[in-house]
Amino acid sequence: MRAFRSLLLVVAALSPAACSSLNQGVLDGGAGDAPDAASLDGGDVVDAPAVDAIDAPAVDAIDAPSVDVVDASVMDAIDAPSVDVVDASVMDVVDAPAADVVDVPRVDAVADCGADVLSCSGACVSNPSTDPLNCGRCGNICSLPHVVTPVCSAGACVPGACATGFDNCDGMAANGCEVALSTNPSHCGRCGSACPTRTNAVPSCAAGACGVTCMSGFGDCDASAENGCETVTSNNLLHCGACRNACPTRSNSAPLCSFGVCRNACNAGFGDCDGNLANGCEASLSTDPEHCGSCTRSCGGATGCAAGACVEIPTPRAVAPLSTSTVTSQSPTLRWINGPGATGAVIHLANNPLFSGESTIAVPNGNNLFLNSLSAGQWYWFAQGVSGTASNTGARTPPVWQFIVGNRSATVDRSFGTASDFNRNGYGDVVIAAPEAATSTSTSPASTGRARLYLGIASGLSASTLLQGGGAETGGTAISHYGRAVATGGDTNGDGFPELLISGEDTTTGHVFVHHGNVVGFASTPSRVLHGDAGATSFGRSISSAGDVNGDGYADIIVGGTGRAYLFHGTADGIVTTPSALLDGVPDEDFGYAVSSAGDVNGDGFGDVLVGAPTFGSSTGRFYLYLGSAGGIIRAPNVTQSGRFASGRFGASLASAGDINGDGYADVVIGAPDVNSQGGEVTIYLGGGVRVLLTSSPITLAGPVMQGRLGAAVAGVGDVDADGFGDVVVGAPGNNNLPGSAYLIRGASAPSPAATAIPLDPSATPPGMGGRFGAAVSGIGDANRDGFMDFVVGAPCAPAGSGCGAGRVFHFRGAATPPTRYFEVLSSADAAGSNFGAATSR
Repeated sequence: MRAFRSLLLVVAALSPAACSSLNQGVLDGGAGDAPDAASLDGGDVVDAPAVDAIDAPAVDAIDAPSVDVVDASVMDAIDAPSVDVVDASVMDVVDAPAADVVDVPRVDAVADCGADVLSCSGACVSNPSTDPLNCGRCGNICSLPHVVTPVCSAGACVPGACATGFDNCDGMAANGCEVALSTNPSHCGRCGSACPTRTNAVPSCAAGACGVTCMSGFGDCDASAENGCETVTSNNLLHCGACRNACPTRSNSAPLCSFGVCRNACNAGFGDCDGNLANGCEASLSTDPEHCGSCTRSCGGATGCAAGACVEIPTPRAVAPLSTSTVTSQSPTLRWINGPGATGAVIHLANNPLFSGESTIAVPNGNNLFLNSLSAGQWYWFAQGVSGTASNTGARTPPVWQFIVGNRSATVDRSFGTASDFNRNGYGDVVIAAPEAATSTSTSPASTGRARLYLGIASGLSASTLLQGGGAETGGTAISHYGRAVATGGDTNGDGFPELLISGEDTTTGHVFVHHGNVVGFASTPSRVLHGDAGATSFGRSISSAGDVNGDGYADIIVGGTGRAYLFHGTADGIVTTPSALLDGVPDEDFGYAVSSAGDVNGDGFGDVLVGAPTFGSSTGRFYLYLGSAGGIIRAPNVTQSGRFASGRFGASLASAGDINGDGYADVVIGAPDVNSQGGEVTIYLGGGVRVLLTSSPITLAGPVMQGRLGAAVAGVGDVDADGFGDVVVGAPGNNNLPGSAYLIRGASAPSPAATAIPLDPSATPPGMGGRFGAAVSGIGDANRDGFMDFVVGAPCAPAGSGCGAGRVFHFRGAATPPTRYFEVLSSADAAGSNFGAATSR
């Protein structure tokens, strides 16, 4: 520095002329040759013209490591006293190797800016101690983060007013208002206000208020910061992955939350085979042939899946409508049970037993089919097993079922009754008994009674199978009064054919013989024999189909005795031989003298039954109605109805009337043959759904002939005139002084309380006085397939003369104009008194 000061003194000693010459030659860049440029320790090279040598002693190199290099090209002339011109030719180069380059603002030469005033760019500026634009030095503008108004104090920038939401919490000027009070959990809302640490959470600050940021797998589901993130969301069904994200329950599964994601926990036997969470566990691993046992196992064609194993596709079992029954709707519903490995069925439907022109309807997944608007007549169907898809079917060998569609469609879709079509060929058949006929069997010559099957054909009824007591039909046992009661038992084993029931007795008890129907009618050897209790010879004095009292698809039967009625259930093997239910009454009331199916009077899909007690209350008589249910017959009677007249024997005969008013509910008909000095009376009660039987408004028909005994026999015979309403035939066999009579009562939508009867005329082949025309009546279905239902009337003592004849049966064919004359007469070759026609199947 001392050397630099000496140099300044030399320059100051120069004369004004010399300075002028210096200004002109050096600073102005005048003409003249210049020596080599002087290197000023990193400074700019000064290009100057040659000057005259100054006589001066040599100057040693100046040691000025801190001197800033002045750029003469931009520096203005310095106004200073005159100095001598330095002889550059002899002047040593200034060596300043250690000098640092200092960046300073341009400073104009000024005379004096005064105390505490800074000269910047040739102008005097305000006090650098307080000027925020030149704080402490020229151009030093105060600008700090998040500071609204910068402040210069003592030549240094310091924070002034902080921007809204910010503050200088560390007290340092250099970083301004460094804290965002709205989001900083260490200074939340104000400096030093630190947010506390909560359970399973990291402190957070939002809008200047403390909160929590939950750790992964936890949630603040109660919205209370005090307890932090109290809820585990990784496995919580109500808060899965997030608060209030509840896992739904889906098909065949339980909800599951796993690692914060809702999933399905499939129920046993089901799988989520399509990977779609929304439809749950859609595949039945027990029954689905495409996913049998697991999602990845397919059984392939012609096989099904049962219990998770691939099996042959079984044949479905038909359930309803019962074979040979009548449906109340022209759009009936078919129902069946799928066997193990089957998921549905292909239904084959036709209006003929050969299935010509059949329709096939696939129900790949289901067990019922609604049929739309079938024409009146007989229809046949069977179900072929399906597994998964309609093309994957089992064998086409199931039993064929038959049902009858009427000419009117009720709103209630039910079925009841049974047609006597034993060989299921579409033609109605009938079995006629002669219970007093002497048999000719060598094994039991003491037996009495025969029964013959007559098959329906286009031309009439054709005699066929003959049954008789004491032979193979009764196991060689001597049977008396074989055929005292005969009935169509319905399809008790589900093979599509109705059974024949026929009763008799031996010396110790009564018996009911059950013959299964088949393609030729029925086998002569019974498939089952039902026995009464020891000494109960009256067992079987009345027998009837009960319909399907428990809805299992098998017809059941009811057998009357003295003081008791017996219910036997059908099964796949046929009728069980042990009673399924016992209905007990009072023996002195002759409870069980008459039994019958009632049809389905309340429309619940279960068969109901009737039991008569004609000697109740000094032979006033009464009947009982028992309802069916899924558990079988309900043992307490639903309706108990007594007769109106003493000694009338109300309930001595009873039957289902079919549906006489077309409302879809079965109606019942009750006979009181000894009313009004044995003129007799018949009463019809309408089925009524919830009200069961409308006992307060019956339809009555009084016997027109004294001692005619109207109501000794009653039967619903189907729709004789094809008007869509069921019809009823009632018998009045009279006494030995009368030939007997029978009447047709036509159904109607609003039957009159006083029924109108159409007399049936047997006079072309007169039964004779005491011929007992009307002792038995029954419907036999459509014997010639003309669309009208036929019926028969028995005259077991015709032709009567001096005594009871062998017996006759009169066949009446249905027609649009109800018949009054018979179509044909069936007779027996048995001896007089055989009582041929005393019982006919119904």
